[in-house]
Amino acid sequence: MAHHNGAARVDEVGSYVGLRTISIGHSADGVMRTLVNNEPLFQYGLLDQGCWPDGLHTAPTDEARRFDIAWTRDMGMNLARKHIKVEPDRWY
Repeated sequence: MAHHNGAARVDEVGSYVGLRTISIGHSADGVMRTLVNNEPLFQYGLLDQGCWPDGLHTAPTDEARRFDIAWTRDMGMNLARKHIKVEPDRWY
């Protein structure tokens, strides 16, 4: 495929970005709340111990890790607080 100036296209990258505004402010009832995009966000989450019966502190497979995160979201949670450990980059 040629560029607008006739030169051959060497490389192309496509991506997307999502921006959020995180702040603290008053909700409609006057209580200070965490706001995301200027809207109150109720943080509903769990304390994730990050333990696996067959791997101690390591997920046995990537699929198991994905299932765990998807299950948390399917339960309606929007927060996972980690307990005492730092997860590997793949978790994030």
